[in-house]
Amino acid sequence: MTYRLHRTLPPAPAPLPTTRHVVRVVVPIARTNEITNPSFERDTTGWNAVGGSILRVTAGAWVGQACLLIQMSSPNDGVRHSGLVMTAGELRAISLHFKGTAGRRYRFQVENGSGGSTARTTITATGRWQEVVWYCMTETTGTYYLLAGALTTGADAVLLDGVQSEVIQPGETYSTYIDGDQRGLTANESPPAYTWNGVPHASTSTRTGRTRAGGMVMPLSRYNVLLTAILGLGLAIPQNVGVSYAQLDGGYDDFTRKTERQFTLMGRIDAQSEVELHQQRGALAQLFDRDA
Repeated sequence: MTYRLHRTLPPAPAPLPTTRHVVRVVVPIARTNEITNPSFERDTTGWNAVGGSILRVTAGAWVGQACLLIQMSSPNDGVRHSGLVMTAGELRAISLHFKGTAGRRYRFQVENGSGGSTARTTITATGRWQEVVWYCMTETTGTYYLLAGALTTGADAVLLDGVQSEVIQPGETYSTYIDGDQRGLTANESPPAYTWNGVPHASTSTRTGRTRAGGMVMPLSRYNVLLTAILGLGLAIPQNVGVSYAQLDGGYDDFTRKTERQFTLMGRIDAQSEVELHQQRGALAQLFDRDA
């Protein structure tokens, strides 16, 4: 038998996600996705290559059956959406899903008609699908363009899918992906949880505020919550149901049922005063309130 002396704790194979942005709550809210061809299910209408080339592909999509392949070779290459009319002072959340080459950097921005950046974010790709989110508020009313592109020189091929632009109110955050092909949690919902506002995959789409199958994404960090433990996320204890014989000893197995499962998030709220603590607790309680 071999013994090992650890002067420091060894790395855990599955560490507890104690960072504040890992655990988020989805709050039901009605929203509209302004992008008329957000997942490239039928074609690339509304999207134009910048410098490189684009192609609709049906392998490796993040949502649906297709996504957009972008081929680039210079820092100015990428893809641009045909344009959205934005009103001065309106706040928007822009989100998309992107799969780039691991270690390479990419840019995502909202441009004005002259090509100037109004709102921008950058990421370093992991080689897997990543959710990219940023916010935009324009100073003048006009047509603006969404651009996803490279930041480095060299041949590259990346994937884009699930693009969304939504008008939000101050204090709100972006929401989960919307298109009319999405479904709610209940069969035959009326009204439907998700709808196209015109021709499917060629119009805007809407999610109602009544469904729990999507909504506004609120990180616990917004309430200064530090997660310290997660309980109950393992396999629920199965219920084995048997039937006893009427006269003979014993019985036989009838079926096995998956039981309901509850889980617990434990944490603490960082507050500078008792008043702030009560305010944060009240806001957090409202966030989890099923009747909110």
